[in-house]
Amino acid sequence: MSDLSGQDLVVPLELDDYEMLWSAPGVEGKSILPSRTLVGLCDDKFLLDESFSRNGFDDLRPGDPLMGRYPYVAKRRHGVSGDGVVIVTCRAQEKELADFLSREDVFTQRFLADRFEYAAHFVIYQGRLVFQQTVRHEMPVGGLVKGEAARTRRSRPVGPDPFVGRFMAFFEAIGYEGSACVDYKIEDGLPRIMEINPRIGGSLLRSINDYLDASLVALGMRQVRGRVMQGCVRQRRLWFRRARRVRCRYFKST
Repeated sequence: MSDLSGQDLVVPLELDDYEMLWSAPGVEGKSILPSRTLVGLCDDKFLLDESFSRNGFDDLRPGDPLMGRYPYVAKRRHGVSGDGVVIVTCRAQEKELADFLSREDVFTQRFLADRFEYAAHFVIYQGRLVFQQTVRHEMPVGGLVKGEAARTRRSRPVGPDPFVGRFMAFFEAIGYEGSACVDYKIEDGLPRIMEINPRIGGSLLRSINDYLDASLVALGMRQVRGRVMQGCVRQRRLWFRRARRVRCRYFKST
């Protein structure tokens, strides 16, 4: 990979990008990257679920299903966009899925019925929250797994998110730094985290300029002065859309 010292900001879009960036020349001070250990922790849904309990955040877990109670969720430890996640609704379906359910990389969680799902986007740098935006996704009905097979009816930014403090407490407990997307539902007024993606989330598109500006400010590449880069908003959004089709894209301010 070429030297990145001439870039102002480097944004990893996929997990595979981290392997390149952790050892890329000139990346120091150009990107806010989580450690290899924490990317591995968040990417493994089972280990992440265990880490909530281990660090005193059991209230963030969806919880374990009761024996013989339906529906419940079965999911693979690794996967994106709902891939490898199944809602088991009855004993007959459970029998049909016996091979899948017996896999070593599959575990189960309690089913959360709410049709609203939230994506809380974070950028954390040196223990400080430098960017946060939460998007609410509405599914057509409850009981669907958001992803390639089930699209949202509508999505819109919401805020302020009342659970940011609790999420930040968990990030501080594990020493997380970088971009993260917390996918959660609300049950009885409490957030239940389904997964944490250790990268930028797709629903951040409408706020991508704020994300980029906040990252640049955190890295000392720009002074805070209200709405920055107004004249480049359209161009930078086009850059990001193109970037979704490649492994990594460099954003350079002018």
